[in-house]
Amino acid sequence: REQQCRLAPTAAPPESSGAPPKPPERAPRPRLTAPLHGQEHPSWRLPELLPPVARATPPPSAAPPVIVWLRAGDMRLTDNPALHAAAESGNPVIPVFIQPPRCEEGGWPLAGAAAYWLHHSLVALQHSLSRLGSAVVVRRAADCGGSSAAALAALAAESGSRRVYYNASFEPWLVRRDEALEQELASQGVRAKRCAGNVLYHPEDARPDERTAAHGFGSVGFFLAAVATLQPPP
Repeated sequence: REQQCRLAPTAAPPESSGAPPKPPERAPRPRLTAPLHGQEHPSWRLPELLPPVARATPPPSAAPPVIVWLRAGDMRLTDNPALHAAAESGNPVIPVFIQPPRCEEGGWPLAGAAAYWLHHSLVALQHSLSRLGSAVVVRRAADCGGSSAAALAALAAESGSRRVYYNASFEPWLVRRDEALEQELASQGVRAKRCAGNVLYHPEDARPDERTAAHGFGSVGFFLAAVATLQPPP
């Protein structure tokens, strides 16, 4: 049995007028519900928290606190090895951010948009810690002896702490500063513990060689080839 199909009638082709045919109309783009650039993050509107009016006095039998020295790249609770190591010690934790002097920043002081970002990062971290019953101590090195080491030593003497935890930095000028800081703290009976943070692999463990050169210096392939023989990061 033959099957019959009804075809829709086709329109006759338009008469040629000599003009080139018009391209088909494109579908309109969907409207964006928020701008891609310039959109404010909710943390930008968090109110600044006032400093506590009084300090809690620990009982004489309490263990001495430990200090967590937070730098610009440490403004978070999760994925923060120094903060986690301090919390696992079982001692009370004092988070502190110290505004360093310009001489410690290797000619690259935070300014402009970076300083604006740091301000809101500190405010957001204060709110996160306040929900845990804690707070960040914020100090200026210029008001505490002129250096980060002097400010940490002053806070340790004030709180009775004998340990400072911090995440390692790898800029050459910061490495020199941190090594000198550890020596200065050790001379005052304060032990500094440097934690591996903010990197997937330690720079000294990644060994580029002739195999990595083919990928182009600084490229993703260059990095992956340099760490191909290492264990996956935790």
